[in-house]
Amino acid sequence: MLFHKIKVFIATMFLLFTMQNICAHQKEKFSKYHDVGFFMGGAFYSGDLNPYKFIDVDSPGPAAGFLYRFNFDRRNSLRIGANYGFIYADDATNEDPFFNKRNLNFQSHIYEVNTIYEFNFFPYEMGYKSAAITPYIFGGIGGFFFNPVGRFKNENYKLHDLITEARGIKSNDTRQYKRVQVCIPFGIGVKMNLGKKMGVQLDWGVRKTFTDYLDDVSTVYPSYKFLKNEVGVESANLSGGVDESKKVLGNVGRMRGNSQNKDYYSFIGLSFTFKISFASKCPTYND
Repeated sequence: MLFHKIKVFIATMFLLFTMQNICAHQKEKFSKYHDVGFFMGGAFYSGDLNPYKFIDVDSPGPAAGFLYRFNFDRRNSLRIGANYGFIYADDATNEDPFFNKRNLNFQSHIYEVNTIYEFNFFPYEMGYKSAAITPYIFGGIGGFFFNPVGRFKNENYKLHDLITEARGIKSNDTRQYKRVQVCIPFGIGVKMNLGKKMGVQLDWGVRKTFTDYLDDVSTVYPSYKFLKNEVGVESANLSGGVDESKKVLGNVGRMRGNSQNKDYYSFIGLSFTFKISFASKCPTYND
């Protein structure tokens, strides 16, 4: 519900300020330029192991990245970027008895490339006092690679390779999920000048994904015996269907995750950018 309200708010603001921009665009003078920068911050996950917290401030993972941006004018920019993030979650830390009993965990490195359009609410140009700060919104398209890892008895295992929900093997005709996926980045932020050729921006960027397997959890418990025979004991153990005494906890066909909701990840952090080139200018500003 909260996420839906955020999307409606961003869409409404985008339309309002786009209309304002169209009306004012003919009067606004600007100079085109490029800038490059680097990003540092935190990565967050929301999915079947963390369904109640869209941003879990208690467990951020590190995040970093690079960007290259072309500024068409003081309102509109297009940037390309590459980001890294680390996400994780553990049922053992959840106070809900259902999650405690399920006792699943995962961690994953995220490697992302993206192309993103930015719209500045106010005129902004690096190096100009009269256009020194603005909030902005952004949206675009990206691709990412992930590879969830689970921990069992102090050993790490690549969960995709263990096929913990029996996807794509023999009696199950559903193919195993792909670790390269498309995402839709969108979010809000604020940017400001730090000098003639340097700026800083703080933003929150959500990634809508089209997979429910960032955490390797989505549907129902498979048969422990089937997994053990077809894949191996590690797969059966990491499916979450047994405890230390090998008694079945997750009944076959019982809900393991919620396949109706796709997973999300997000980045929050600071980017420092540097002006690197100029195109021919329209008439200069009087600052």
